[in-house]
Amino acid sequence: MDGRTATLITTINSPLTKGVKSLTQWAHDVNSLFIIIGDHKTPPHLDTTDGSVMFVSLEEQFRNFPTLAQALPLNHYSRKNIGYVVAHQQNVQILFETDDDNCPATDIFSHSFIKFRTILDKAGWVNLYRYFGKTNLWPRGLPLSHVYEDVAEIGEICASTKMSLVEYMVLGHDSELNFGAFQSLVDGDPDLDAIGRMLFPGQHIFDDLPTILLGRNQICPTNSQATIWRGDLLPLLYLPITASFRMTDIWRGVIIQEFMSSIGLKTAFGKLNISQERNKHDLIEDFRSEISGHVFTEEVRNISRSVWTKADNCSSNDYRDLLFQIYEELVSQKILMVNELTALEAYLHFFE
Repeated sequence: MDGRTATLITTINSPLTKGVKSLTQWAHDVNSLFIIIGDHKTPPHLDTTDGSVMFVSLEEQFRNFPTLAQALPLNHYSRKNIGYVVAHQQNVQILFETDDDNCPATDIFSHSFIKFRTILDKAGWVNLYRYFGKTNLWPRGLPLSHVYEDVAEIGEICASTKMSLVEYMVLGHDSELNFGAFQSLVDGDPDLDAIGRMLFPGQHIFDDLPTILLGRNQICPTNSQATIWRGDLLPLLYLPITASFRMTDIWRGVIIQEFMSSIGLKTAFGKLNISQERNKHDLIEDFRSEISGHVFTEEVRNISRSVWTKADNCSSNDYRDLLFQIYEELVSQKILMVNELTALEAYLHFFE
């Protein structure tokens, strides 16, 4: 492994299922460490002799991360938090997190860019799907009041040199092209919210257009389905344990996007040749899980923006303290439950 990149999933499936098997082969082919976080229902996986796969079983989680492992619920997506800690311990510089039903068709880390788009004269929530040819779709987590807003005028930025995704994220660039997260749009059965999935079933292919970089006061929900993060953001990637299954990654993304915006880091949205053969979902159960998002996501953003105004020129220790303040306020407002703080404290311990 080259030590710079890692791919992360949590799964209850065996290593022989199509999705896990495909991701295992893909990670090996692109020379990326593959971190698999087990749960209560996960059958045994084996670490590979060449070190390309690192399976962290439930037993190993309780042995190596006892306080955090105890704080994270079983049979829960938030066990993926162990994976962020493992990536940090492995000094990963670029983390690709995904689910076991997504697989890139090409080496996304080497995907190169020279042209980017920007959205002009627009602030607040943005439905990025409308900028990739899908006028009736919207990302999971986008407040419904912003779904059908008009497409704004587009600007264009060209880099002086064509670079790969890893080069942009590791080496950095000028302020116009400095992004800390890349959210890939996924063809096939993309991560719409349950309302959108019920209204517009079937396969969806996004237009192959240049990547969009969101500006300082622009936001569109990121998720954990096919997202690339800079390694120095790992302390902030915590997935809340008392958010619903369908909101934990959305609210995490809102919190971290507001942090990036406060320090001048952008979020990129574009296509990386990733498709999804979606695991079976009960759409009514998904809808129930997303109701809290329709009610509280705007407030999660407002609280995050208010606290992160203190982030400029802070140290990494201060960032962790501010993150804790955000979650304290979310608990105070009864958006999350009080045991959230125990889990977050156990998580942040590994980044001291």
